[in-house]
Amino acid sequence: MDGSHTWTLLEVPDPNDRWVARMKGFTTMWGYLLTMATFTNSFFLSQAYGYWLATKGNVRKVQGRLNDMSMLIATHAQRDSETGKFTPASQELLEKIARWVRLYHMLFWAGQVRPARGDNACSYSMLRTERGLRALLKRQALTPREFNLLVENSALAETARHHAVLEWIVTRFVCARRTGELEGSPMALEARFLEEACKLRAVCASITDDASARMPLSYVHLVQTLVDTLMVLAPFALYPKLGVLTVLLCPILIVFYGGFLQLSKSFLDPFGNGDSLSENFSISCLLCETNAGSVRWFNAMQELPFSAATGAEPLARRKKVWAPAG
Repeated sequence: MDGSHTWTLLEVPDPNDRWVARMKGFTTMWGYLLTMATFTNSFFLSQAYGYWLATKGNVRKVQGRLNDMSMLIATHAQRDSETGKFTPASQELLEKIARWVRLYHMLFWAGQVRPARGDNACSYSMLRTERGLRALLKRQALTPREFNLLVENSALAETARHHAVLEWIVTRFVCARRTGELEGSPMALEARFLEEACKLRAVCASITDDASARMPLSYVHLVQTLVDTLMVLAPFALYPKLGVLTVLLCPILIVFYGGFLQLSKSFLDPFGNGDSLSENFSISCLLCETNAGSVRWFNAMQELPFSAATGAEPLARRKKVWAPAG
């Protein structure tokens, strides 16, 4: 009762001690704060993870729509009736569409990212600038005519240049249907291709819209303040119950509560634009996958196991395959 410390080093402090009794108010207040911080931090993490999952799904949908469009064109491209191979005109069409698919994908992601701490070298955002387009021109990713159209079009912002490329793809498809470079049912093929193009535009717009309204900034600040306050008051609130063991528990609380908060922030920044270094999507990987997919479909169909004219397997091939040994 006189305030002298009579407990051992690892023992729980005497609740009747004068200084320990004065700190009980911190313990009670901290208990209410702990409940609030636990719920708020957990809710924040679940919402941030939901946004991360939705963005991951949309990222894969972008690749899926581009692959669907490439496959539709490859399977309907005109073929020589004798050799079964693509005609020179359809081969040129497939190669041009594949290049535009790669260009669209690059310019879209260039419009979504900005220079950040996690960049390995130069940021992909440079590709949307005139300097970046000149580099693409030098690497033959676009032609001089396409470069001029993208740069001189004042109606297109730097972050919206991919829209023009998508319109090039759709318009070239319409022209190919009219000139006979693409075969098949005109109504069904055109309707399906335009549907995939519209879905591609919509999912790309969803990525942009979701990123601009991920979470109210005031809520993020509130969670940060709540967790910081909880950690600052933890030593004073826990000492009456744990004594010197508070020194061990406080760092554990900081690791978990602070770690959950940092993880939530990284989920809200899937492309590293906010300088997060974990849980980021690799733009390099996405570009490589789409670049490979842009030529996959027509390269896999350079030759067919059946006649392009009749749909039947050639007689000579059947005899060669099914002839008895010897």
